[in-house]
Amino acid sequence: MNLYRYMIEHPIARAYIPAAPLLRMPEPAQTIFLWLTVCMAAVVLVIAIIMSRRYRSPTPLFMVSGALVAIVMEPIVTYLGHAVHPDIGAVVMFRAVDRTIPWHIGLGYLAAYGTVYLILYPRMVARSITTAYIWKLLVVAALVFALFEIVPVMHGLWVYYGYQPLRPWPGMAPIAWNFLNASSMIGGATLMYVALTRLRGWSQILLIPLAAVGTAMTHVGAGLPLYVGMNAALPQWAVQLCALAAVALSLVLVWLCTVVIELIQRQSAPSAVGI
Repeated sequence: MNLYRYMIEHPIARAYIPAAPLLRMPEPAQTIFLWLTVCMAAVVLVIAIIMSRRYRSPTPLFMVSGALVAIVMEPIVTYLGHAVHPDIGAVVMFRAVDRTIPWHIGLGYLAAYGTVYLILYPRMVARSITTAYIWKLLVVAALVFALFEIVPVMHGLWVYYGYQPLRPWPGMAPIAWNFLNASSMIGGATLMYVALTRLRGWSQILLIPLAAVGTAMTHVGAGLPLYVGMNAALPQWAVQLCALAAVALSLVLVWLCTVVIELIQRQSAPSAVGI
């Protein structure tokens, strides 16, 4: 057997991203979850408006808008991480990268990521974000993701298919996903914090794409070992190690975020951030 034939016939060379199952969106679960996320998103928007008036700055509204725009990473991470939102009967927000993204997922991004950004914004203005606070926020966010996904996953609102490492039982999201989601919130907030030391007034509209960029670079960056491992011809124990590496990298990126935040707070006055 020549070298070329060996390369193309080797099991690693034949590895590919498995096709997602074609599923029907469950009802009435979709309708219930859609209205729940509509209400949650509305509350976050109202709070953002109140905060914008209080601080006389459009920043909170831009940050919440960035939380919604961060949905653009969902098709990529679900494609690489073998998760799918049922297509048949879905109330569709958009379709991309062989994935259907329903409206309840987009509104969930606005509510979840927007809540974290609004929690951090007053501390950004006051330059009072501590390293301990960031780590506590990460732990709480990861736990909330783990607990919140149990009901929708059990009812089929989204499905993790194929072999999923670090998954305690089928009714839960894999542990690595919880850490990647939580760390991506910190990454998005940190990138916006950096930008807020330089942006004034309506130039802060750049926070909208920056929130999406910070979220995606943290999630996809830390998740690279997991995504590569899940889409290669590796034994299950090796994929488990890839998932552990992704969790470890997410923690390293959060640590680097705390370093950046400390530098910002040493070098800029409180009035220089977000006003």
